[in-house]
Amino acid sequence: MNRENRFFDTWVDKIIAKFNCDYPEYVGTALCSEERILFRLKKSQPFDVAIIMHGDPGFIFCPTFHQDIHKHKEMDLAKCSQKSYGYYPGSLKDEKQAHDSEMIDLTLEETRQAIEIYQKYFFTPETNRNRFYGALIQIEQYLKFKNIPVIHCPQHQHDIPKWFTFNSGPVLYDIAPMQHDSSPYSCSYNKSANAVNEEGNEIIFNKIAEQINLLIKN
Repeated sequence: MNRENRFFDTWVDKIIAKFNCDYPEYVGTALCSEERILFRLKKSQPFDVAIIMHGDPGFIFCPTFHQDIHKHKEMDLAKCSQKSYGYYPGSLKDEKQAHDSEMIDLTLEETRQAIEIYQKYFFTPETNRNRFYGALIQIEQYLKFKNIPVIHCPQHQHDIPKWFTFNSGPVLYDIAPMQHDSSPYSCSYNKSANAVNEEGNEIIFNKIAEQINLLIKN
């Protein structure tokens, strides 16, 4: 989350202030896949409560990139040459991506070739959705095993399979969609650090804070 490009406190800022959080690793990553959430969760320092904005099954996990990607149509692959990605060589050894980790800017051509080759040989929609389900199940099992209180905020209810049930903590289906273009609370990143307007951030803060208080009480 770009904390420098903001005009008001986001719900994250408000939660940190209200509960006097000293945990330095809260992050927001654009196009964050479910697998990246699992990857970071297992590499995090001990913490008291997890608040998870679950990923989208359409996001493709790129473990050595600084963020994940969407499936590109052939006609859009040329646009990949207009944006380079940060590459973490330490990720090849499963090292944690941190602020002080070595990062290399891929050339525009390397970025395009990497995405094109992956999509041509290693991607199918069903495979990617199965990977999403696998990460979802592991996140649930990991949090329960570690006895970590958690608040789940999926992107869409239809992304969660009917045969799966969250048992590790409360589920709020109305939080993440407030960032979607169809929401009246959505706005430009130029106006908000998380693309949710001030009113929306206040609503999210109150709902998350209420759930945290219930978790603490129980």
